This record gives sequence, structure tokens and C-alpha cells, in this order.
Amino acid sequence: MWVVFETVNDGRSVIYLPFDNLKNYMQVHFGKNREIAKVIRIMGKNLNSTYENPIKIKISSSLKEKLLIKETLKYRLIVKENSIIIGPVIGFLLGSHNNLYSPIHMEKYSDRFGIYDKVGGLIYAFSPNTVDWENRKIYGLYYNINNLKWEYGVFPFPDVVYRRNFHSSNLIIKRLRLELNDRVFNSHRFNKYELYEFLRKDDYFKRYLPLTKISNEENVIFMLEGFEKVIFKPIDLSRGRGILIAEREGDKVKIYDYRKKEDSILKIEKNVFMNFLKENKLLSDKYLVQQYIKLKKYKDCFFDIRIVMQKGENKAWDCSGIECRVAKINTMVTNISKGATAHSIDSVYKSLFNDRAEEEKRNLIDFCKNLCSYLDTMGEIFGEFGIDVALDEEDNFWVIEVNVFPSFKGFKQMDYLTYLNIRYNPLLYAKSLTEFEGD
Repeated sequence: MWVVFETVNDGRSVIYLPFDNLKNYMQVHFGKNREIAKVIRIMGKNLNSTYENPIKIKISSSLKEKLLIKETLKYRLIVKENSIIIGPVIGFLLGSHNNLYSPIHMEKYSDRFGIYDKVGGLIYAFSPNTVDWENRKIYGLYYNINNLKWEYGVFPFPDVVYRRNFHSSNLIIKRLRLELNDRVFNSHRFNKYELYEFLRKDDYFKRYLPLTKISNEENVIFMLEGFEKVIFKPIDLSRGRGILIAEREGDKVKIYDYRKKEDSILKIEKNVFMNFLKENKLLSDKYLVQQYIKLKKYKDCFFDIRIVMQKGENKAWDCSGIECRVAKINTMVTNISKGATAHSIDSVYKSLFNDRAEEEKRNLIDFCKNLCSYLDTMGEIFGEFGIDVALDEEDNFWVIEVNVFPSFKGFKQMDYLTYLNIRYNPLLYAKSLTEFEGD
């Protein structure tokens, strides 16, 4: 049932409920807070409540303060055995930097609340630095649905945490997982090489991986002997940052350098290429050297595909959206941040595959579902992935990257409704992990 709270001045822990057959004292749950309260039964309430017409429930000021309930929100309430459960309480973990937690910065998260009427409860953002472990309180900002603003507050430990940033200590994440019974999703961010090593253990997925090695002198020589063109990537960066492509041309190496704001192309002698890599700190365990995939073209431009896979209310992996990222003319980098543009897969596939377009699209989605299920066997808790797939000139597809912290800028440009649904799904998934699953 949907409820709103009205505070009555009372030094006792008291809650007034319109139910029969309740015990005189029951445990009230709000997030991870627990408090024994006296239950006073009231009559005459219509129990067919909705988000638009919630039941007004009276609660003592003492109980409200102990549980840290915000009176301005709409909540779900259920009774299970000897417990009264109020919520849900969902936490956004956005990283350790304090500047991430201000009303101005948090505005960009407000569009996620278009489905608040499907979720309800307390949704707040917090930093690992603002967790008071001893007193079991968390300081942060919550979204006040009444005035559509982010406001500072003190909160209970949440029912579930949606991790949307990875500048947090792994020890903190482990502690939160322990506190919340593993209800911390996106619990781990793997780097590109960790992903490669995990996928190549499976014979099926190994076929879809471009050969990838740590960038040291021996591996670079091996890769340049085996492939006409290779790509250098930072092991831990995304969005096209730090990329360099090297192509053999006789006794020379042609370099396409995308590491800086302005792209550049140069040719150097093959025998000084290693010195170039050393001087630019590209021979490092922080860089990978990878087989370059000859991308298929759409309207004479290279493109790849970003598939957003998410768990929603049903806790199963589903495709939330697909964009084809089409590079600028004469450019090999397909990241939106590097000037690529987003196109719908339907328009691109119809142009490339004609009558096979729907079949090819289904095959791609089925592959991504299988990939997500396999990644779940890592032993971590994942809720969303941005899977980057490349189509080569023979229509084979290759897994380029799986991002646990994907960007949705292309969808925002291309299809705003799809973008919003992508933004909504993590809240629906978070709710499904609480006692209000299916409510």
C-alpha cells in the first residue's frame, strides 16, 4: 500500500495503522534501521491506496527521528509476520569526491525520477566518506519529489545500492555488500584486459575476441608481425581516450594518434617505432596492444555498435537500447566523445542487410544476453552493461569492450524516450531487490 506520514508529537515510538489482527508491539523497518514501536489500530481507512491517493499514516516524532524517515515523500508499506516494512530505501553511490554531492551537480540525475510513481520511497546519493559506520547513519542528498529538488539529509543504511562510479575503495564496497546482504549492484569494474582474460576462458566467447596483449616490446613486435594494423588502448580508460593506431607500410609505420584533442597522423621509420612508444609511455602494463578490426562502413564511414543491457523489474538481462556510432569521415574512432554520431540500428541495418536486418539484430541481442549471463558467473553483482561490438567487412562481430559505467549521450541525441527508459531501469531493478519486489 502507498502511504504518506504525518508526525504527531510523542516521545514514544508509536505508529497508527488501519489493519486488524496486528500485535500491540511490532518491529518497524526503514532501510536497515529497526525499531520496536507500539501499534495503535485506527478504523475507517480505505486500504485501496494508490500513488495518487496514498493513505495518511500517523507516526510519532520519536519513531520518525529514530528511523530517519523523511515526511515529504511517498512510501510503500507492507506487513510481514511481526514486521512493518516501509520503503524502499535506495542509495546512489557516486564516488568519493565531495564535489559530486551538491544540489547543482545532482541535477543531472533528476531525469531518473520520471518513474518515481513506480518505485516510491527514499532515494539518496552518498559518498563512502559520509558513512558513519559506528552510528549507522549516512549523510548525503535525497530527491524531494514534492519540490523536485535535491536536499541534504541524514539517512539510514539503504536496502540496496546502485553504484554509478568507481572511485571508491574495494574495501568499502565489500563492507557495504556485507551490510546489505550483497544488494550492491555494479559491484566491480573490470578493466579491458581482465575482461579479455575472463572471456577467453570460454571457447564460445573466445571466437569473438580480437587478439589482445599487454603492451610490452615483445608483444608489440609479435602483433605487428601478425597484423598489418594494431590499436593501442589504455587498460583502464573509456570513451576513446588515449587511443593510437599503428599501421605497417613497408619500412615505415603510419600512426593515427587520437590521444589529444586534435587528431594527428604521422609516419616514422619502423626501426624507431619502439623509441616512439617508449617516449610516449605506450610500452606499459597500463596499455594494451590489440588486433585492429577492419570495421564495416555505413555511408562511407566506419561504425560500431553500443548495446545497453540492463536488469529491470524481472531481474533478467534485457536489451534497453542499441545505437550505431558512426565515426566522422576519414576517422577510425567511433566514440561519441570523439565526434561520432548516433544512429538507430534499424536504419543502419536496413541499409546494410535489407531483408536480413531483423534477423541480424535478434542474433546480436541474443549474443549479448548470453554474454551478460556469462559475466554474472564472475561472482559479482551487475545491473547494467554497455557492450561495444564491431562488425567487420565480412559481417562477423567482435566484442570490443564491456563497460560497467556506460555513457548514454548518443541515446540522448538519437532517441530521448529510449534514453529515459535506460535511466529508469536501475531504479526498477533496485526496487526488485527489496521487500517490495512485485508490490
